[in-house]
Amino acid sequence: MSHSLTMPRTTPPERLSEIIAATIKVLLHKGYRRTQMSDISQELGLSAGALYRYVEGKEALFDLVIRDVAGQRPEAPELPLPNPAPGAILAFVTETIAREDGIPSLLHALESKAPEDLRAELESIASELFRATARNQVGLKIIERSAYEWPELAEIWWNTARQAVVELLAAYIEKRGDRLHSFPNVEAASRVFTEVTAYYAMHRHYDPKPTEMTEEEAEATAVAVIVRAFLKE
Repeated sequence: MSHSLTMPRTTPPERLSEIIAATIKVLLHKGYRRTQMSDISQELGLSAGALYRYVEGKEALFDLVIRDVAGQRPEAPELPLPNPAPGAILAFVTETIAREDGIPSLLHALESKAPEDLRAELESIASELFRATARNQVGLKIIERSAYEWPELAEIWWNTARQAVVELLAAYIEKRGDRLHSFPNVEAASRVFTEVTAYYAMHRHYDPKPTEMTEEEAEATAVAVIVRAFLKE
């Protein structure tokens, strides 16, 4: 008498990577609220219900993507991945942002007297801000895109994380004011500082017609623009 052996369903690691890549693509286009499971299934070329073999719902997908871009993708997860508890995604985003080292050279400058070589100090701050943004550019872009329609996420991103950097830079501009250009609105000037680095480190990757450049050229350009805009020479 023959016996059939039922093997447990396994998912190749590359399949999870494909799901993450497709979800990122849709999220960047539509944001979290407008994204539907069917959008991601279509992007993957799966049937409407096939995606539910891997995740319970859109919340589980977003949680998977955010953890993946933060370097915390679960290893050999049991499928389907469950939807996270209410508030868990926002808590993870908050904790992940808090773990970032920030801009050490900026924090040091705020506690120190002006150096002889102010150009080098300013270049260091701009470079560190560029690299922190570039290192996290996919996750930051997803959060920014989704924050437009997700008020709680918008509070974390615009009113807490980004605003903290803007305020630190404004404090720096005021502290070094005698050797930097004066501005009618210091906080507005600090926003220019952050937006220049954000464009070259992050937004240019999503520009429909970007200027071709290497990462090294992008960083050098961002730093040069900031130094020339702020340093009084």
